[in-house]
Amino acid sequence: ALVLAALSLPVLASADAADPGEVDFASFAPSAQGRRVEIDLSPGLLRLAAKLAAWREQPEAAELLRGLKRVRVHVTGPAGAGRADAVARVGAVREHLARQGWTRVAAVSERAGGEDVDVHVKTGPDDGIDGLAVTAVDRRGEVVFVNVVGRIDPAQLAALAERLDLELRRRGHRRSPPEPAAKPS
Repeated sequence: ALVLAALSLPVLASADAADPGEVDFASFAPSAQGRRVEIDLSPGLLRLAAKLAAWREQPEAAELLRGLKRVRVHVTGPAGAGRADAVARVGAVREHLARQGWTRVAAVSERAGGEDVDVHVKTGPDDGIDGLAVTAVDRRGEVVFVNVVGRIDPAQLAALAERLDLELRRRGHRRSPPEPAAKPS
């Protein structure tokens, strides 16, 4: 347990970043056999995405993207110590998020040894969302961290979700699965 805590300290110490919605998951090193995938959308790329959304006449998406400062995704392959090590490391990060005032808004867990996902938000003094963090461990011990940094207005998010749903319906996509076919008589 002490070794796991010591391995997690760099992640936890750097989680106190300058921006209240930022969490630094980068210090999770991949195992010797594992792999690491990192995606980092900088403020410049997010501004470009906002301009493209505005150009495509998607004002809700453009406005939401303008409020974001960074989007980071880190995926590490199964750790050498296996899934139990990955679960312990992710658990330490989740505990740290809770101590730092992040609120868990969703949790999905399968039976023992299954997938485990938590979603946390960091709210500001005006109850707006300053950041979103997703932590996940799959059956094999692969770990996924996602951090969205910046202002996320719940009303903007709802408007965007509504527009996307309406757009999907207009294109003929159904929101829910089709009704089962009637049995032949």
